[in-house]
Amino acid sequence: MHIIFKTFKRKKLATAFLIFGIFIGITVLSFNISYMQALKNQNSIQNVDTEKISKIIIPSSSELSLLSEYLLDIKDKSYTEVSLKRSIKDKEYNLKGIYYTNDYTDKNVLGNKKFSFAQVDSTNQIAIVGMKLKNYIYKRDGNEYISLDGSEFSVIGVNELPFNGNSINIPLKTFLKLQGNQNIMDMTFLMISDSISKYSLDQDFQKLLNINGGVIDLTSEQYNVSSGVLNVITFIIIVIAIINVMNFTVLWISERTKEIALRKTVGATNKDIRNLIFNEILALSIVALVISIVFQAIMYRIINSMGSLEIYLQLSIKNIVVSFIVSFLISLLATIPLYFKASEISPVIVLKEE
Repeated sequence: MHIIFKTFKRKKLATAFLIFGIFIGITVLSFNISYMQALKNQNSIQNVDTEKISKIIIPSSSELSLLSEYLLDIKDKSYTEVSLKRSIKDKEYNLKGIYYTNDYTDKNVLGNKKFSFAQVDSTNQIAIVGMKLKNYIYKRDGNEYISLDGSEFSVIGVNELPFNGNSINIPLKTFLKLQGNQNIMDMTFLMISDSISKYSLDQDFQKLLNINGGVIDLTSEQYNVSSGVLNVITFIIIVIAIINVMNFTVLWISERTKEIALRKTVGATNKDIRNLIFNEILALSIVALVISIVFQAIMYRIINSMGSLEIYLQLSIKNIVVSFIVSFLISLLATIPLYFKASEISPVIVLKEE
Protein backbone atom coordinates (compact mmCIF):
# COMPACT_ATOMS: atom_id res chain seq x y z
CA MET A 1 0.00 0.00 0.00
CA HIS A 2 2.84 2.35 0.89
CA ILE A 3 4.57 1.62 -2.44
CA ILE A 4 1.35 2.31 -4.40
CA PHE A 5 0.84 5.62 -2.57
CA LYS A 6 4.45 6.62 -3.14
CA THR A 7 4.19 5.83 -6.87
CA PHE A 8 0.94 7.78 -7.14
CA LYS A 9 2.55 10.74 -5.36
CA ARG A 10 5.52 10.69 -7.77
CA LYS A 11 3.15 10.65 -10.75
CA LYS A 12 1.23 13.65 -9.40
CA LEU A 13 4.46 15.52 -8.75
CA ALA A 14 5.76 14.80 -12.26
CA THR A 15 2.44 15.92 -13.76
CA ALA A 16 2.48 19.14 -11.69
CA PHE A 17 6.04 19.95 -12.79
CA LEU A 18 5.10 19.24 -16.40
CA ILE A 19 2.15 21.65 -16.26
CA PHE A 20 4.28 24.27 -14.46
CA GLY A 21 7.02 24.10 -17.10
CA ILE A 22 4.53 24.65 -19.93
CA PHE A 23 2.77 27.39 -17.92
CA ILE A 24 6.02 29.37 -17.55
CA GLY A 25 6.81 29.22 -21.28
CA ILE A 26 3.29 30.21 -22.34
CA THR A 27 2.99 33.02 -19.78
CA VAL A 28 6.31 34.62 -20.74
CA LEU A 29 5.43 34.44 -24.43
CA SER A 30 1.97 35.88 -23.89
CA PHE A 31 3.33 38.68 -21.67
CA ASN A 32 5.77 39.57 -24.43
CA ILE A 33 2.89 39.84 -26.91
CA SER A 34 0.83 41.99 -24.50
CA TYR A 35 3.77 44.22 -23.58
CA MET A 36 4.84 44.86 -27.16
CA GLN A 37 1.25 45.57 -28.20
CA ALA A 38 0.95 48.02 -25.29
CA LEU A 39 4.16 49.76 -26.38
CA LYS A 40 2.86 49.91 -29.92
CA ASN A 41 -0.41 51.46 -28.70
CA GLN A 42 1.55 53.98 -26.66
CA ASN A 43 3.92 54.98 -29.46
CA SER A 44 1.58 54.89 -32.41
CA ILE A 45 -1.78 56.32 -33.31
CA GLN A 46 -4.40 54.48 -35.31
CA ASN A 47 -5.05 55.70 -38.86
CA VAL A 48 -1.95 57.93 -38.77
CA ASP A 49 1.13 57.14 -40.85
CA THR A 50 4.11 56.62 -38.52
CA GLU A 51 6.19 58.87 -40.79
CA LYS A 52 3.99 61.76 -39.69
CA ILE A 53 4.51 61.05 -35.98
CA SER A 54 7.43 62.58 -34.10
CA LYS A 55 7.82 61.53 -30.51
CA ILE A 56 10.92 62.91 -28.83
CA ILE A 57 12.24 63.34 -25.33
CA ILE A 58 14.62 65.99 -24.04
CA PRO A 59 16.41 64.60 -20.96
CA SER A 60 18.39 67.74 -20.10
CA SER A 61 17.18 70.43 -17.71
CA SER A 62 15.79 73.28 -19.78
CA GLU A 63 13.29 76.09 -19.52
CA LEU A 64 10.11 75.31 -21.38
CA SER A 65 9.80 79.04 -22.15
CA LEU A 66 12.61 78.61 -24.70
CA LEU A 67 10.25 76.45 -26.76
CA SER A 68 6.99 78.25 -26.08
CA GLU A 69 7.07 80.63 -29.03
CA TYR A 70 8.17 77.85 -31.38
CA LEU A 71 5.41 75.50 -30.20
CA LEU A 72 2.76 78.18 -30.60
CA ASP A 73 4.08 78.95 -34.07
CA ILE A 74 3.83 75.35 -35.34
CA LYS A 75 0.74 74.24 -33.42
CA ASP A 76 -1.68 74.99 -36.27
CA LYS A 77 0.36 72.71 -38.54
CA SER A 78 0.24 69.69 -36.27
CA TYR A 79 -1.30 67.78 -33.43
CA THR A 80 0.96 68.94 -30.60
CA GLU A 81 1.34 67.33 -27.18
CA VAL A 82 3.86 68.32 -24.51
CA SER A 83 4.04 66.21 -21.37
CA LEU A 84 5.84 66.17 -18.04
CA LYS A 85 5.92 63.84 -15.08
CA ARG A 86 4.04 65.32 -12.15
CA SER A 87 2.47 63.94 -8.97
CA ILE A 88 -0.68 64.38 -6.96
CA LYS A 89 0.13 63.44 -3.38
CA ASP A 90 1.94 60.10 -3.89
CA LYS A 91 0.45 59.38 -7.33
CA GLU A 92 2.61 60.06 -10.40
CA TYR A 93 0.89 61.12 -13.59
CA ASN A 94 1.58 62.69 -17.01
CA LEU A 95 0.52 66.31 -17.32
CA LYS A 96 -0.12 66.96 -21.02
CA GLY A 97 -0.56 70.24 -22.81
CA ILE A 98 -2.34 69.57 -26.09
CA TYR A 99 -3.47 71.39 -29.19
CA TYR A 100 -5.18 70.01 -32.28
CA THR A 101 -7.07 71.07 -35.35
CA ASN A 102 -9.99 69.31 -36.98
CA ASP A 103 -7.63 66.85 -38.70
CA TYR A 104 -6.47 65.33 -35.40
CA THR A 105 -9.57 64.49 -33.44
CA ASP A 106 -9.28 60.70 -33.74
CA LYS A 107 -10.46 59.11 -30.47
CA ASN A 108 -7.24 57.05 -30.29
CA VAL A 109 -5.31 60.30 -29.89
CA LEU A 110 -7.65 62.08 -27.53
CA GLY A 111 -9.77 59.41 -25.90
CA ASN A 112 -13.52 59.63 -25.51
CA LYS A 113 -13.45 63.15 -23.99
CA LYS A 114 -12.23 66.13 -26.00
CA PHE A 115 -11.84 69.86 -25.65
CA SER A 116 -13.84 71.97 -28.05
CA PHE A 117 -11.75 73.90 -30.57
CA ALA A 118 -12.37 77.08 -28.57
CA GLN A 119 -11.28 75.40 -25.34
CA VAL A 120 -8.14 73.77 -26.76
CA ASP A 121 -6.93 77.16 -28.07
CA SER A 122 -7.54 78.97 -24.79
CA THR A 123 -5.65 79.66 -21.56
CA ASN A 124 -8.58 78.40 -19.47
CA GLN A 125 -7.74 76.23 -16.48
CA ILE A 126 -9.71 73.22 -17.61
CA ALA A 127 -8.69 69.57 -17.57
CA ILE A 128 -9.63 66.14 -18.89
CA VAL A 129 -8.60 63.57 -16.28
CA GLY A 130 -7.46 59.99 -16.94
CA MET A 131 -9.61 57.18 -15.58
CA LYS A 132 -6.96 56.12 -13.03
CA LEU A 133 -6.86 59.61 -11.52
CA LYS A 134 -10.57 60.29 -11.08
CA ASN A 135 -10.32 59.67 -7.32
CA TYR A 136 -8.43 62.97 -7.07
CA ILE A 137 -11.38 64.93 -8.45
CA TYR A 138 -13.38 66.85 -5.86
CA LYS A 139 -16.75 68.59 -6.08
CA ARG A 140 -17.81 72.08 -5.07
CA ASP A 141 -21.08 73.86 -5.82
CA GLY A 142 -22.07 71.12 -8.23
CA ASN A 143 -18.86 71.38 -10.29
CA GLU A 144 -15.81 69.11 -10.43
CA TYR A 145 -12.23 70.27 -9.86
CA ILE A 146 -8.71 68.94 -9.53
CA SER A 147 -5.62 70.61 -8.09
CA LEU A 148 -2.54 70.60 -10.36
CA ASP A 149 0.74 72.12 -9.17
CA GLY A 150 -1.13 74.27 -6.68
CA SER A 151 -3.63 75.56 -9.27
CA GLU A 152 -7.28 74.59 -9.40
CA PHE A 153 -8.60 73.25 -12.70
CA SER A 154 -12.20 72.69 -13.69
CA VAL A 155 -12.71 69.08 -14.82
CA ILE A 156 -14.77 68.86 -18.00
CA GLY A 157 -14.57 65.08 -18.36
CA VAL A 158 -12.86 61.78 -17.57
CA ASN A 159 -10.89 60.03 -20.31
CA GLU A 160 -11.82 56.34 -20.34
CA LEU A 161 -9.08 55.39 -22.82
CA PRO A 162 -7.14 52.73 -20.81
CA PHE A 163 -3.59 53.51 -21.92
CA ASN A 164 -4.08 57.23 -21.13
CA GLY A 165 -5.40 56.44 -17.69
CA ASN A 166 -2.48 58.15 -15.89
CA SER A 167 -2.65 61.35 -17.93
CA ILE A 168 -4.30 64.72 -17.39
CA ASN A 169 -4.85 66.86 -20.50
CA ILE A 170 -4.95 70.65 -20.40
CA PRO A 171 -4.82 73.19 -23.27
CA LEU A 172 -1.32 73.79 -24.65
CA LYS A 173 -1.37 77.55 -23.92
CA THR A 174 -2.43 76.85 -20.34
CA PHE A 175 0.36 74.30 -20.00
CA LEU A 176 2.98 76.79 -21.27
CA LYS A 177 1.65 79.48 -18.97
CA LEU A 178 1.70 77.14 -15.97
CA GLN A 179 5.11 75.50 -16.60
CA GLY A 180 6.90 77.98 -18.88
CA ASN A 181 9.42 79.53 -16.48
CA GLN A 182 10.40 76.34 -14.70
CA ASN A 183 13.54 74.29 -15.23
CA ILE A 184 12.18 70.88 -16.08
CA MET A 185 13.58 67.45 -16.90
CA ASP A 186 12.46 64.81 -19.38
CA MET A 187 10.03 66.81 -21.45
CA THR A 188 8.25 64.61 -23.96
CA PHE A 189 6.83 65.95 -27.21
CA LEU A 190 4.43 64.19 -29.53
CA MET A 191 3.63 65.84 -32.84
CA ILE A 192 1.69 64.65 -35.87
CA SER A 193 2.20 66.70 -39.00
CA ASP A 194 2.13 66.47 -42.77
CA SER A 195 4.39 69.48 -43.19
CA ILE A 196 6.99 69.28 -40.40
CA SER A 197 9.73 66.68 -40.86
CA LYS A 198 11.35 64.82 -38.00
CA TYR A 199 14.74 66.11 -39.08
CA SER A 200 13.74 69.77 -39.02
CA LEU A 201 11.97 69.26 -35.70
CA ASP A 202 15.08 67.67 -34.24
CA GLN A 203 17.30 70.52 -35.51
CA ASP A 204 14.95 73.22 -34.24
CA PHE A 205 14.75 71.70 -30.77
CA GLN A 206 18.50 71.34 -30.46
CA LYS A 207 19.08 74.89 -31.64
CA LEU A 208 16.46 76.43 -29.35
CA LEU A 209 17.64 74.52 -26.28
CA ASN A 210 21.33 74.77 -27.14
CA ILE A 211 21.90 71.05 -26.64
CA ASN A 212 23.82 68.56 -28.70
CA GLY A 213 22.45 65.07 -29.11
CA GLY A 214 19.88 65.49 -26.35
CA VAL A 215 16.88 64.93 -28.57
CA ILE A 216 16.01 61.25 -28.89
CA ASP A 217 13.53 59.97 -31.46
CA LEU A 218 11.45 57.29 -29.74
CA THR A 219 8.92 56.56 -32.46
CA SER A 220 10.67 53.46 -33.76
CA GLU A 221 13.82 53.17 -31.63
CA GLN A 222 12.09 52.41 -28.35
CA TYR A 223 9.74 49.89 -29.91
CA ASN A 224 12.42 48.10 -31.95
CA VAL A 225 14.98 47.91 -29.12
CA SER A 226 12.40 46.73 -26.60
CA SER A 227 11.00 44.26 -29.11
CA GLY A 228 14.44 42.82 -29.91
CA VAL A 229 15.49 42.46 -26.27
CA LEU A 230 12.18 40.97 -25.18
CA ASN A 231 12.09 38.56 -28.12
CA VAL A 232 15.57 37.25 -27.26
CA ILE A 233 14.64 36.87 -23.57
CA THR A 234 11.37 35.18 -24.49
CA PHE A 235 13.11 32.78 -26.90
CA ILE A 236 15.65 31.78 -24.22
CA ILE A 237 12.94 31.22 -21.60
CA ILE A 238 10.81 29.16 -24.02
CA VAL A 239 13.84 27.00 -24.92
CA ILE A 240 14.52 26.48 -21.21
CA ALA A 241 10.82 25.69 -20.70
CA ILE A 242 10.92 23.10 -23.52
CA ILE A 243 14.04 21.48 -22.02
CA ASN A 244 12.39 21.41 -18.58
CA VAL A 245 9.21 19.96 -20.05
CA MET A 246 11.25 17.21 -21.71
CA ASN A 247 12.95 16.44 -18.39
CA PHE A 248 9.62 16.39 -16.59
CA THR A 249 8.08 14.15 -19.23
CA VAL A 250 10.96 11.69 -18.92
CA LEU A 251 10.20 11.53 -15.19
CA TRP A 252 6.51 11.31 -15.99
CA ILE A 253 6.96 8.41 -18.43
CA SER A 254 9.34 6.55 -16.10
CA GLU A 255 6.50 6.32 -13.59
CA ARG A 256 4.31 4.68 -16.24
CA THR A 257 6.68 1.99 -17.49
CA LYS A 258 4.51 -0.85 -16.20
CA GLU A 259 1.37 0.70 -17.72
CA ILE A 260 3.01 0.94 -21.14
CA ALA A 261 4.29 -2.63 -20.87
CA LEU A 262 0.78 -3.85 -20.05
CA ARG A 263 -0.66 -1.95 -23.01
CA LYS A 264 1.86 -3.59 -25.31
CA THR A 265 0.94 -7.04 -24.03
CA VAL A 266 -2.67 -6.47 -25.13
CA GLY A 267 -1.66 -5.37 -28.62
CA ALA A 268 -0.79 -1.68 -28.42
CA THR A 269 1.80 -0.68 -31.02
CA ASN A 270 4.51 1.94 -30.64
CA LYS A 271 2.33 4.25 -32.76
CA ASP A 272 -0.54 3.77 -30.29
CA ILE A 273 1.81 4.56 -27.41
CA ARG A 274 3.08 7.67 -29.23
CA ASN A 275 -0.48 8.92 -29.79
CA LEU A 276 -1.33 8.21 -26.15
CA ILE A 277 1.68 10.17 -24.91
CA PHE A 278 1.05 13.08 -27.27
CA ASN A 279 -2.65 13.34 -26.42
CA GLU A 280 -1.99 13.29 -22.68
CA ILE A 281 0.80 15.88 -22.87
CA LEU A 282 -1.37 18.06 -25.12
CA ALA A 283 -4.19 17.80 -22.58
CA LEU A 284 -1.78 18.91 -19.83
CA SER A 285 -0.61 21.75 -22.10
CA ILE A 286 -4.21 22.92 -22.50
CA VAL A 287 -4.59 22.86 -18.71
CA ALA A 288 -1.41 24.96 -18.44
CA LEU A 289 -2.75 27.32 -21.13
CA VAL A 290 -6.04 27.86 -19.28
CA ILE A 291 -4.20 28.48 -15.99
CA SER A 292 -1.88 30.92 -17.77
CA ILE A 293 -4.76 32.90 -19.32
CA VAL A 294 -6.61 33.15 -15.99
CA PHE A 295 -3.37 34.15 -14.21
CA GLN A 296 -2.58 36.85 -16.78
CA ALA A 297 -6.11 38.24 -16.74
CA ILE A 298 -5.94 38.65 -12.96
CA MET A 299 -2.38 40.06 -12.94
CA TYR A 300 -3.06 42.53 -15.78
CA ARG A 301 -6.16 43.77 -13.98
CA ILE A 302 -4.15 44.31 -10.78
CA ILE A 303 -1.22 45.98 -12.59
CA ASN A 304 -3.49 48.26 -14.64
CA SER A 305 -5.53 49.28 -11.61
CA MET A 306 -2.38 50.07 -9.64
CA GLY A 307 -1.00 52.18 -12.47
CA SER A 308 2.52 50.85 -11.83
CA LEU A 309 3.18 50.82 -15.58
CA GLU A 310 2.51 53.66 -18.00
CA ILE A 311 1.28 51.18 -20.58
CA TYR A 312 -1.98 49.25 -20.55
CA LEU A 313 -1.63 45.47 -20.61
CA GLN A 314 -4.40 43.32 -22.00
CA LEU A 315 -5.03 39.86 -23.38
CA SER A 316 -6.04 39.52 -27.00
CA ILE A 317 -7.07 36.84 -29.46
CA LYS A 318 -3.47 36.91 -30.69
CA ASN A 319 -2.25 35.93 -27.20
CA ILE A 320 -4.57 32.93 -27.06
CA VAL A 321 -3.93 31.73 -30.63
CA VAL A 322 -0.13 32.03 -30.41
CA SER A 323 -0.11 30.46 -26.92
CA PHE A 324 -2.15 27.50 -28.20
CA ILE A 325 0.21 27.00 -31.15
CA VAL A 326 3.21 27.08 -28.79
CA SER A 327 1.46 24.64 -26.45
CA PHE A 328 0.91 22.29 -29.37
CA LEU A 329 4.56 22.58 -30.48
CA ILE A 330 5.86 22.02 -26.95
CA SER A 331 3.67 18.92 -26.69
CA LEU A 332 4.95 17.67 -30.03
CA LEU A 333 8.61 18.30 -29.15
CA ALA A 334 8.20 16.71 -25.73
CA THR A 335 6.62 13.62 -27.31
CA ILE A 336 9.59 12.86 -29.58
CA PRO A 337 12.13 11.69 -26.95
CA LEU A 338 9.39 9.97 -24.97
CA TYR A 339 8.29 8.03 -28.02
CA PHE A 340 11.77 6.56 -28.42
CA LYS A 341 11.97 5.84 -24.70
CA ALA A 342 8.57 4.15 -24.71
CA SER A 343 9.51 2.16 -27.83
CA GLU A 344 12.41 0.62 -25.92
CA ILE A 345 10.16 -0.70 -23.16
CA SER A 346 9.99 -4.49 -23.36
CA PRO A 347 6.84 -5.99 -21.78
CA VAL A 348 8.63 -9.27 -21.02
CA ILE A 349 11.50 -7.61 -19.12
CA VAL A 350 9.31 -5.09 -17.26
CA LEU A 351 6.68 -7.60 -16.16
CA LYS A 352 9.34 -10.13 -15.20
CA GLU A 353 10.97 -7.55 -12.92
CA GLU A 354 7.61 -6.82 -11.36
